[in-house]
Amino acid sequence: MGLSAVLNGSVARITWSPPNGGATVSGYALDAGTSSGSSNLVSNYVVGNVLGLDTPPLAPGSYFIRVRALNTFGSSTPSTEVSFNVGGLPGPPINLAASVTGRRLTLTWGAPTAGSAPTTYLVTAGRTPLSRDIVDGAPIGPNVGFATDVPPGTYHIRLQARNGAGTGGYSNEVVVTVGGSGPPGPPTNFDYTVLGRDVQLRWTPSGTGGTPTSYVLQVGTQSGLQNVLVQDVGNVTSLNLAAPVDGSFYVRVLARNESGLSGPSNERVVTLYPSACARGAFVATLVWDTGSVGQQRVDMDLHVIEPGNQMVFYGNRIGLTTQLDRDNTQGLGPENICSRTVDALGNPIQPSAGTYQIYARSYSGNQWPTTARITVRSWVGTPQETFRVIERVFTGPGISQNFATITYPAGTITEVGGTRFAQPLTTEDPDMALPKAHDPKQ
Repeated sequence: MGLSAVLNGSVARITWSPPNGGATVSGYALDAGTSSGSSNLVSNYVVGNVLGLDTPPLAPGSYFIRVRALNTFGSSTPSTEVSFNVGGLPGPPINLAASVTGRRLTLTWGAPTAGSAPTTYLVTAGRTPLSRDIVDGAPIGPNVGFATDVPPGTYHIRLQARNGAGTGGYSNEVVVTVGGSGPPGPPTNFDYTVLGRDVQLRWTPSGTGGTPTSYVLQVGTQSGLQNVLVQDVGNVTSLNLAAPVDGSFYVRVLARNESGLSGPSNERVVTLYPSACARGAFVATLVWDTGSVGQQRVDMDLHVIEPGNQMVFYGNRIGLTTQLDRDNTQGLGPENICSRTVDALGNPIQPSAGTYQIYARSYSGNQWPTTARITVRSWVGTPQETFRVIERVFTGPGISQNFATITYPAGTITEVGGTRFAQPLTTEDPDMALPKAHDPKQ
């Protein structure tokens, strides 16, 4: 009988249509309750031969209503039930649909048919069904429609209605795929972490161009070259790369789809050498990004102060429990200081209980500023391995900056900031009194 209910504050307007067939109707009766199918509020409430009525002001709560047609022969079966909330949450939006034109995503839906009236709608979207990792409950206004430009990708979208009483349930979920035309744009935020002889690479898909279907890694011995490695690595945004060469190599990544390749991402220069510091209780690795071309030189130094206050650096390469593998004076690094595993007699060495202080110093050079990066790894090569990557900018020679501490026996890594020693150089920093006459890479 087409029963419906429309709320105006706490008053509900109930309307219905006459039966489609059957004997002549002489009146109608209502049944109402506080749960589906119940009649605990009114039962067989005769309202006469009318097709609607206004309720008196209703108390807050949920209402479920059915109507029956009457004549001298009895009553019909109940109509389809209608429900609503007074002074409560709105019901879920209905019939959510989505369409895409280029990058333009348009959502349409119907207002809730149950519950109180909403004052606004919220959108939730994720990369997988019923997820919310893209946006979670973002307000999009009171209208039953919304459009916005979005990056390429697949979106699982749901809506909720909200009013002063709170937020109602979710609508149906829709899935849309937004793609661009033509080749993808270049990947962004390309970066790396050196872990022993492996390099962890990571990047972010571009927000321009077509949708990538895979990525191409390029590695060369000079900036812009790809003479070491060109490899399609699949549709991933991170990977581990075993060192393709000893020394420095230049790495970038490009996006690919059926329309072609993107331009290259930002380029990163990575430097790796075989090192005695492959395993141990901890490894600290220093690299920097200038001073390796022609006469341009930047010499950075890695320092560790052991719990017993002994400093390990280029002037004292072997401490009580740690050692420096090389003093790299030609630019880019790396330099590694790691915990010693055995002493000169082959006896095992455990890290001293206490705190190891890790910092870097700009020794000399003519290409400033440079960004120094220290990767600190704890319990290397074990299931408990953890690491931190920390960067500092150096604007000239003679500056020492803190990076981290690592505390044993737990192996806890903590980032530490601040300038450790500043110019003018004094004997407060004992290594500054030790010149490097002609100390090549070793």
